[in-house]
Amino acid sequence: ELLEHIEIEETEILPFFSKNFDEKTLFRMGSDALESKKSLPTHPHPSAPDHGLLGKAAAHMGGAMDKVKDSLENRPATESK
Repeated sequence: ELLEHIEIEETEILPFFSKNFDEKTLFRMGSDALESKKSLPTHPHPSAPDHGLLGKAAAHMGGAMDKVKDSLENRPATESK
């Protein structure tokens, strides 16, 4: 499943973005994605809402709680560099 995901990204998604967006826009989108990733949950929360305003709030609250839990359990940070 992971290899299939990688292949789709490399053969469909990345070429689409390269064809349809200039380098400056791609850089901004990548930076925005990395910044957003900092507040997202690091563990599954299957009972949390996953759409709409409530879903957004739950994702941010879950992310904050996960970061505290990870820190207390000495888990490594999951942020990309």
